[in-house]
Amino acid sequence: MARPVVGDVRVKIENRPQKNGCIYVYERQVRYDPESRTNKTLSRKLRGIKYPGSDTIVDTRSKRKPDVEVKTVDSEGKHVILRKKIGCLSLLEWVGLDSGIDQDIKTAFGEDNELALRCINSKLTWLRDAYLISEIDSI
Repeated sequence: MARPVVGDVRVKIENRPQKNGCIYVYERQVRYDPESRTNKTLSRKLRGIKYPGSDTIVDTRSKRKPDVEVKTVDSEGKHVILRKKIGCLSLLEWVGLDSGIDQDIKTAFGEDNELALRCINSKLTWLRDAYLISEIDSI
């Protein structure tokens, strides 16, 4: 008795041996096509490599390094410094909060005023637009 035809997506693991003895391990998402009676591949991702003489799969995708936590101690006590990867927009937002410019704008226009929020957000827009203009000019 044949298996019933279902159109759901299934995940298959495919091992492809190479000439050098390594085996590339792929993860494929397939769906059965009843008209052509074949499995159609929806996506295929390289999961890793099995080297000769080993059954473990070595990951080939680079991973982001975790944030580095550096602990320093001085005369006042223990300070913890956390280093993070940030972009220009995050840096500009931090400058606005740390310098007090955002608070001054809110005080001048009112805490709940929509114009104050627009002024604060416009600095981010200026930076983004300046970056886009410089990219267009370089083309």
